[in-house]
Amino acid sequence: MAMRLEMRHLVIVLTTADLGTLRQAAPALGMSQIALSAQLRRIERTLGGNCFGMTIMRWC
Repeated sequence: MAMRLEMRHLVIVLTTADLGTLRQAAPALGMSQIALSAQLRRIERTLGGNCFGMTIMRWC
């Protein structure tokens, strides 16, 4: 069953985009970098694509 996106998922994506790196976004969200990375992968899987590029953190 696919994950349902919630407001907290939008907060994760927007905070990561705003701060530019997982390293900065993770503590701001109260998460480890590993947990944030895993959550973003689940969000991207649900959306059907990548939200961010690998070399530069930007909207794709």
